[in-house]
Amino acid sequence: MKELRLAGISDMDAANAFFPAFMDRYNEKFAKPPHRPDNLHQPLIPSRIG
Repeated sequence: MKELRLAGISDMDAANAFFPAFMDRYNEKFAKPPHRPDNLHQPLIPSRIG
């Protein structure tokens, strides 16, 4: 939200146009490679929910 305010954006269409470039800059600054390249996600087991 702060980035939108600083860019003077106050409507949805302008925000949607702004975000692709913003995300590129953000990811360039903060993205890091994973510690392990393999996929460690576990399958969802419905019996463990709730």
